[in-house]
Amino acid sequence: LAVYCSRECQKADWRTHKPDCKKGEGTKREKEEEIQNERENCLKVGQSQQILKTVSLLHHFAAISDELHRTDSQMAHIVTQRIAPQLQGMDLGTRILGMQEVLFTWNAIWSMTQQDREKMTRKFLKKLKNYQWPKGANPEVMVANWMNYGVAGDFAVVEHTSKGTIMLYEDEGNGNVKGYCAVGITQPLEEILQQLPGASLPVYINTGLIPFKKLTLCQGTLVPSMSAISGTLRNAADAYVSGETGNITMVTDMMAVD
Repeated sequence: LAVYCSRECQKADWRTHKPDCKKGEGTKREKEEEIQNERENCLKVGQSQQILKTVSLLHHFAAISDELHRTDSQMAHIVTQRIAPQLQGMDLGTRILGMQEVLFTWNAIWSMTQQDREKMTRKFLKKLKNYQWPKGANPEVMVANWMNYGVAGDFAVVEHTSKGTIMLYEDEGNGNVKGYCAVGITQPLEEILQQLPGASLPVYINTGLIPFKKLTLCQGTLVPSMSAISGTLRNAADAYVSGETGNITMVTDMMAVD
């Protein structure tokens, strides 16, 4: 940290001081990446960069897609009216969406019918072939798995572990409560949740979980749940926090067939 007697002196010394300042920023970033790579409850740096690039492209494409524009949901209307006009005519991914815009777009995608989401995804996968990816990356398969196996809605956060955050979800089909050990994209979910009010467990949030290799990945945005939590999910969460986990089915592989 350099201290100057005046703004004029600071400006005069900037050419000399700039290399040291930039070096300090690079060192800080390298340290953050080193810490991220050592953690098991979030992705490695290279993996997170691949995810963020793919999400950016997907959200741009989805926001301007015909399928989303004919989706009759509150989130879809917000995206098509507020976000899509800013993206029309631009190359995919050239405008980085803000976190709130990312949240709206994820929720809009999950609000689409399965048929429309699959149709939009097929079109998007063709576009992905035009982009360069690291050796071994397979974004087409990755996105297809997100759309086929992703789970979105209200979750009960009941435990933080070194390998991820335990989140409970009530299956809409049969009412069973399933548990997922979810990791964050660039940081542990525990650190993100500390920024929300009411940090004592269980905490009820709205988000989405997607598969990434053998991991369960949080989509990157989460907010406090605004819906009424069912008695089934609330009872399961309270029981888990109290040490009773017998009636909860833990999902170790989101892509495994039930």
